[in-house]
Amino acid sequence: MIGGAIGLGFIIGPAIGGFAARWGLSAPMYLAAAMCLVNLGWAYFALPETISLQPGRSTFKWSDINPLAAFKGIRSNTALRSLLLASVFHFIAFAQLQGNIAVYFKDLLAWNASQMGFIFLMVGIADFVTQGYLVGKLHKFFDEQKLSVAGISIAGAMYLVFASLIRFHIAGEVYIAYLVYAFGKGLFEPSMSALVSKSAGNNEQGKAQGSYQSLQSLTRVIGPVTGAFLYSIHKSLPYLVCAILTFVSAILFSRLKNERHRLPLSNEIAHFFDAKNKTVNEQD
Repeated sequence: MIGGAIGLGFIIGPAIGGFAARWGLSAPMYLAAAMCLVNLGWAYFALPETISLQPGRSTFKWSDINPLAAFKGIRSNTALRSLLLASVFHFIAFAQLQGNIAVYFKDLLAWNASQMGFIFLMVGIADFVTQGYLVGKLHKFFDEQKLSVAGISIAGAMYLVFASLIRFHIAGEVYIAYLVYAFGKGLFEPSMSALVSKSAGNNEQGKAQGSYQSLQSLTRVIGPVTGAFLYSIHKSLPYLVCAILTFVSAILFSRLKNERHRLPLSNEIAHFFDAKNKTVNEQD
């Protein structure tokens, strides 16, 4: 449902930004900043604290704002470390796409901002449908790791399609490929978030999600730089590398799937399943 909400934002956001741009190119930026402040105020007053400060619990320290502090929990959490290692290649590939795709389409297809905006609209619709509806239905038949492998594999195949544009220059191919890509990415993101959540205990959810988001932020620094360097060598090279990175990520996730019973769960989750099994046995 959160992914669906993000997809809805991709549908509404470009329209609002386009309307606000009539007052200047910087107007959408100011509007976005104002909306972030409203969101911050809503979160502060409307959302309750999920962890009560009980004796023995750690409190906030200024050292906690260290940007690298979020990665501290990875060292002691083998399951989370394995998940992040498997996903880092996918995130680098996605960051390369984000930083380069508009230039790529402009150079090959002579697209303008309106046509790119329509692509984002399509991605938003696909995200909304996939994450807001399809993932919930598919989860009844497949677990998160299988959906993650499927989503990454679909994305990897679409990177190869993007690379082929250098040869065919077919605009219709872009629309179809981007829709399929958004579908694959929509399968992966909520599944990965669920796996990260399951890798940590109830009192470690913030640390786990913080490590996950910090990793994505780090790849957004690396990806555009590597993408620009590869693009300077050959226009399709970033997408060939994206495909390779993504398929490596899919292989690592498949390996995690095969070794799932060896992934160390937190004590809270283990106790939950023990209690659930005990209840079922008593009922039998």
